[in-house]
Amino acid sequence: MTAMMAYNSFSRWSSALGICAIVAVIRPAHADPRAVVELFTSQGCSSCPPADKIIGDLAKDPNVIALSMPIDYWDYLGWKDTLADSRFSARQKAYSHMRGDRDVYTPQAVINGSAHVIGSDRASIESAIRDTEKGGSVIEGPWDGEEAITLMADLDAGATGAMTGGGYPDGIRQIIDPYFEGRREAAKAAYERWLPLINYENRQCGLSACKVLMREGGVIKSDMVRHPLQPLHPATRAGLIEIARTLDPVVLRWGR
Repeated sequence: MTAMMAYNSFSRWSSALGICAIVAVIRPAHADPRAVVELFTSQGCSSCPPADKIIGDLAKDPNVIALSMPIDYWDYLGWKDTLADSRFSARQKAYSHMRGDRDVYTPQAVINGSAHVIGSDRASIESAIRDTEKGGSVIEGPWDGEEAITLMADLDAGATGAMTGGGYPDGIRQIIDPYFEGRREAAKAAYERWLPLINYENRQCGLSACKVLMREGGVIKSDMVRHPLQPLHPATRAGLIEIARTLDPVVLRWGR
């Protein structure tokens, strides 16, 4: 069976600013990675088991960050993937949008956030790793995988940044910058200050939070989201903005 194909692109803001949940990160905290390999896979895809084995093998390499991201867009065929997450599907479509193509399929391996190959083709994966390495320092990671909820603990474990929704990178910088300057108490204080907004975004809003904040700040005219995401309830939207205003993130002033 050939690699299964899907389509649809994803809005630039939604894609570039943070779809980040990760199924598996198998890697010593302080290894020097040469590649991040993300496998978009599905239990309903007959071509995927060989790719799943390859990503498992790559996970044993301390110099590779191997991520398995089961998608949900094949569930309509009747075999519901018990591990699938719509955020993984959105992440894959976001990569396609940023590349400017419509290449969304399973099994698909995305290497270092740029090159993509059929996930069951080990030789192509290795070739893509070598090709992206030629571009220089293509990786600065690993990154916090809980959208900054556990950022301090992740920084202590070797993370170099956070993959958040993207609505308030200035706030994340207030945590990360002092941390790497050796000012732990300042980083901790900033983390505690921003954590209510971080939690509200992740537990109440999801990807919609960034667009709501950008609209509120006059950056964009509409905070509509694409299927399968749903608009925020008015009360949830008001709660997000209320918490954000206490922190005065740049996004609320950027377009005013």
